[in-house]
Amino acid sequence: RGERRVTDPVSGGMQMIRSSEEMETKAIVTPTRSGATACRVSRYRPDPVIIALTPSVKTQRMLCLTWGVFPVLTPEMGNEADIAAMALEWAKKEMKTKKGDRIIITAGASYEAGTTNTIRLESL
Repeated sequence: RGERRVTDPVSGGMQMIRSSEEMETKAIVTPTRSGATACRVSRYRPDPVIIALTPSVKTQRMLCLTWGVFPVLTPEMGNEADIAAMALEWAKKEMKTKKGDRIIITAGASYEAGTTNTIRLESL
């Protein structure tokens, strides 16, 4: 009664970092409105660069001071498919990637703060 189950974000974050390093991914792309997801990923100091896609100038500026994060100002994005498409397009265009390189994309039920619940591995 009144008890809530809370999944441990630390274990999920550590698994994503281990996966990114074992699979030699080029980047971890974190769409974020508040910057919280990028900051949480940064806490683990992963080898791949962290690309934070955000529509907020305030968030972009704040993330400039976060370890390993390269914040990118983007237009508003609607759903997970739009976010993934923008992440892939940005990685192909702006990073030195080649066919077969991998990136990890975090996503959520919406683009709102606190909804990150998915980790996707994409090949370029």
